[in-house]
Amino acid sequence: MSAIAWPTAASAGSQTWVQSAVETTCVWLTGVPADPRPFVGLPASAPGPVVSFLQEQGYIVDTADTATRCAIYLDAATLDRMTEVQLVNHIEALPGPLVRYWRWPNGAKSALCITGDLDALTILDYASRLFVP
Repeated sequence: MSAIAWPTAASAGSQTWVQSAVETTCVWLTGVPADPRPFVGLPASAPGPVVSFLQEQGYIVDTADTATRCAIYLDAATLDRMTEVQLVNHIEALPGPLVRYWRWPNGAKSALCITGDLDALTILDYASRLFVP
């Protein structure tokens, strides 16, 4: 069975589900370019374990007739001669647009981002601006 692990235009929108005690929202992207498609294309004869591995790594894999139009297309000979690590390194080294789902490190359920603005180098510099007419 050949299929692409990507939502169709008919399923555009978002879907919410509960995973453990964490609510997750999955947003389907629309407007994906037709050429090159930002996915990893594989032949329909690609081994199931290879397809599963790439999907587990976050790559959106296309094994349908449109696979050759993907930004990255790996033929059967390439798949046969590479280990999993070599395969990921090969994909990451190739140029071209690539959409990928990515895991949070260490199984984290969220992230905290702290940013700053360098308006003043010291607290005295900042405080002196408060009293200037």
